[in-house]
Amino acid sequence: MPKGAPRLEDAWTFLTPEEIDLITTSKAIPLRERLIYTFAIFAGARRGEVFALRWGDVEGLDGEHPRLTIRRGVSGPPKNGRPRRCPLLPATVDALAEWKAISQPRSDSALVWPSPDGVEYGESYDARWSSKKGQEGWLKRAGLERHVRFHDLRHTCASHLLMGTWGEAWSLEEVSDFMGHTSLSVTRRYAHLAPGLLDRKAAKTSHSSSASQPKLGPSDHAQVLANPRGFEPLTFGSGGRRSIQLS
Repeated sequence: MPKGAPRLEDAWTFLTPEEIDLITTSKAIPLRERLIYTFAIFAGARRGEVFALRWGDVEGLDGEHPRLTIRRGVSGPPKNGRPRRCPLLPATVDALAEWKAISQPRSDSALVWPSPDGVEYGESYDARWSSKKGQEGWLKRAGLERHVRFHDLRHTCASHLLMGTWGEAWSLEEVSDFMGHTSLSVTRRYAHLAPGLLDRKAAKTSHSSSASQPKLGPSDHAQVLANPRGFEPLTFGSGGRRSIQLS
């Protein structure tokens, strides 16, 4: 881009599977923060949605179809102004169940991740993910040196759902609904992050296509060379009438 040209999108990145394992298991990070990061990664929620979540928005942790309702962010309604209801991935269920057993909320109206005073955190709070005001962030403490923002945990979720890292690859439409994107064009920017998925798709397509083709023998090759357009030779029927047989 020309120097000084306005940037159309914020620069962003996502965590690799190895980095996700590091962040969610590192003993250098306190358990509470590890659970917050795990929730943010696998729920794909925005930072404001994470810290505005209440236990009444979580349903069925012990059931067959656990779900989450995103009703608000720290500064008000969700970004697109519409609440969304989405299923919980197993890692999200485990993180919430473990934290619920530790925190023992008194009511459904209680915040899932409250401040020490029991109220919502401000807009700049990121559970000490990044280093601020001379205080080293837990990201760096865990040994991850490259620049990754807390909001990139949301990008991490969308990227790996499309790539199928955690099981079956999701479609653009499914990821868009899950993440609460305003349109598919927002979700499409993650599609180029799936070279491994595309390689696997191409390999499977190539294999299945060749397997479905009939195997040709030497005599078949000779017949194809003799009749490259696929026509059978002319033959004569009874009474001297000529007939044509087409393949």
